[in-house]
Amino acid sequence: MRLQAGLGVSSSQMYGETDAVNDALNRSLAIAEARGDTAYEAGLLNMQYIFHGRSGHFRILLDYAQRCHGLAERSGDLAIRTLAHSALGMALQFSGDLGGSRRELESLMGILSHAQQGSVLLGYDPHYRSIVALARTLWLHGYPDQAADRAREAVKASEAMGHSAALALVLAGAGTVFLWRGDLEAAQHYVDRSYSLAEANAMGPLMAIGRCRKAELTIRRGDVRQGVDDLRAGLKPIHAARHELLTTEFNMELALGLLTLGRAGDGLILVNDAIDRANGSGEMFQMPELLRVKGKLLSATPGASRDEAERCFQQSVNLARAQGARSWELRAATDLAALMADTERRDSAKRLLQDVYGQFSEGFETADLKLAANLLATLA
Repeated sequence: MRLQAGLGVSSSQMYGETDAVNDALNRSLAIAEARGDTAYEAGLLNMQYIFHGRSGHFRILLDYAQRCHGLAERSGDLAIRTLAHSALGMALQFSGDLGGSRRELESLMGILSHAQQGSVLLGYDPHYRSIVALARTLWLHGYPDQAADRAREAVKASEAMGHSAALALVLAGAGTVFLWRGDLEAAQHYVDRSYSLAEANAMGPLMAIGRCRKAELTIRRGDVRQGVDDLRAGLKPIHAARHELLTTEFNMELALGLLTLGRAGDGLILVNDAIDRANGSGEMFQMPELLRVKGKLLSATPGASRDEAERCFQQSVNLARAQGARSWELRAATDLAALMADTERRDSAKRLLQDVYGQFSEGFETADLKLAANLLATLA
């Protein structure tokens, strides 16, 4: 049981989400169930949850997270409870249930704050990566400063543990939070550190993710052609390893890079494919941003109507609002307001954007909020 689990986990970190990884984890899980080893069964359910998450099968990972949650309720074991809150919190984030995600992850923080030590199953401590997951949920909810604080907290706590492979994963997650905030210097710092540790620990898929993040930052810093080329090259080993957890984010960045290069049509093909995959896989928290990016591409595509672009922006606003994803809603409302202002509807554009902007109580120095504030000043 232990050997099969170790084989699956280490192979996943080195080579990606192969059939051999899935087979090893399933064999270990079957033994744990047959032996009635509840703690190890929970650990294996969590490993399968991670496997299917990295493979981009978000509905399946939600099923494993819910199974782990049910096991925790039956057993009452503290280690299993922490694992269950961690898995379900992250799974609900991917599905677009941000309120549920925040409840689960904050429940976990409450348990861990009173525990004497972290609860570890199969060498997996849910604490630090769950803090990063909570940071992501907080950013999506519209609390970018609290998100940054949580990300820094996760890195500091993970550094104190001295486990370099785990720290590499935490740093990668923190890099995402600061990239969303538009803080390119901080994002670069975390991405570079994560890549170095991944390389030192032979974590092939995480190295590939690091190369893609570096390419994103190259695009954001204005060297768009080089960044687009690097991002395309970086996605190849990710697909080869079937490590699709962040593919949607990378494809959106690639599409926006192509837009800057005057190739909106190519970007539109990418985003339409990503929308189809998200609908199939259950990665619904990305859907508002996908619709927003599609609207931007449509507004620059010859032959596409402005009405079609406006519908995409409005769908993004509506879906983000329904999910409670205030940060996605602000981005979409900013783009929609800019489009409406170009069509002589400045008053309506101002009301739309002001309603969303007015819901924020922090993060006014972040890129998205500064962009919205500048547009509101122009509309006034």
